[in-house]
Order: sequence, then C-alpha cells, then structure tokens
Amino acid sequence: MVLIDLCKSKIKINTFKNKSFNKYIVEYPKKNCMPVDMSMNLLKNVINESDVIIQIDSNLTFLNENDTKDKIKKLRNILANKDINAKYRASKCEEKNSFAGIVLGKKYVLREELIFRLYKGIDDEELLKIILNIGCFVYVPMIEIENNEILDKILNGYFEDNDEKFLSFKVVMYINSYVDRASIETKILDIEEIKKYI
Repeated sequence: MVLIDLCKSKIKINTFKNKSFNKYIVEYPKKNCMPVDMSMNLLKNVINESDVIIQIDSNLTFLNENDTKDKIKKLRNILANKDINAKYRASKCEEKNSFAGIVLGKKYVLREELIFRLYKGIDDEELLKIILNIGCFVYVPMIEIENNEILDKILNGYFEDNDEKFLSFKVVMYINSYVDRASIETKILDIEEIKKYI
C-alpha cells in the first residue's frame, strides 16, 4: 500500500518570475509511477477559450528525423484536407553538436516549420493528436485575429523579443505528448488563471 501511495502524485505548477513575464512549468500527475499525459486536455482547454496559433518546428521535437518528417507530412495533408491555411518553410541548418558531428565534421539537417491557426472550439482528435506527438508552441492572442499576417510574423521570428511577444499574446506555451510537463509563459495571467487551462 505504501508503494502505491508513493507512486501517485498530483499536478504541480512551478513558477519562475522574469522581468518581463512569468513562466509556469506544469508537471503532470503520476499514476503507478508513470506520468499521466495531460497534453490533450491542456490543448483542448486552451482551444475552448479562444482561437490559437500553432507553431511546429522540427528542431523542437523529441522524434527522430524520419518520424518527424513523416508526421509533418501527414499533418500537412490533414490540414490541406480540412482547408486549414498553413504556412510552411523548410531550410537546411547545422545539426546540434553530437559526437558524430565532432568526429565527422558539420552535418546539415532539414528544418521544417509549420504555422497555422485553429479556431475556437475545434475538436478533432486525429489533428490534435498528431500536433501533440510532434510537439508545438501554442500562441493565445490578446485580441481576435483578423488576418493571417500574424502567422508570417511568427514564422519570421518577429516575436523572439519578449516585449513584442507579450504585447500580442496573453499566453505562449510549449506542449508535447512525449514530455511529462508543459511550459506556459505569460505576462498578464496569474497562477489561478493558468489553473483554468489545466
């Protein structure tokens, strides 16, 4: 009985304060010593509140290169079939330092980026599941999105500056179904408002 109690846990939210924003790390609960994947609930709760912008970046996934390519290709097909406008860019970039890279020299890999808008209330399990398998940034805009210009701005790195980012978005989060936690950054929401997403 004691072992069972030790292997259970509740959701934890760790707070890190920065000059310009707060960062919350949401640690998912454990059951039988294994993390309970809360990523789908978290994404659905955010989408039920407002439209969101999803950013997929193959450099920020935990899948191997071939799985990443396959899943992004599948996601692009799903988006096209559902008439969801997506911005896509592929470029070659230097692979992160690895032992093989040190011995053999620089290796270049394909970096794929995909950015699209999901409308409030969308409930498509297949679409959301593949997004979470790859891992994504979720941008929750301050005001209603009137056009797709903001997608280009994200794709081109306009919001790398935190001040610019938090003038346009009330929440930016990273969610991945292969990770036992989510990262949520915000300037205006407090921990009680963050809990509503969870």
